[in-house]
Amino acid sequence: MSRVVKVEVTAEDIANGRRGSACDCPVARACQRAGLESASFWPDQERNGRVFWGKHVPGVSRDNVVVPRVCDTFAERFDEGDTSVQPFSFELELP
Repeated sequence: MSRVVKVEVTAEDIANGRRGSACDCPVARACQRAGLESASFWPDQERNGRVFWGKHVPGVSRDNVVVPRVCDTFAERFDEGDTSVQPFSFELELP
């Protein structure tokens, strides 16, 4: 049975997030706050990126889910240093 989690990327996430960091970017920080342990965000400009979470164990796949396209667009702008990015929210359907 799946569950839906609302993720809110806040102004604080944007101010404290690190550019180019899968584990400390604003999207990852927001996912961690929403309860996804050790979340990391891997954007993909050709198709939708993914959020991974759970403890990292070598050789074992972590839980992951495709994110809405808005996350990839946000990450591209944020990583390029665009200071006009704004807080936003999205929902994830977790397995």
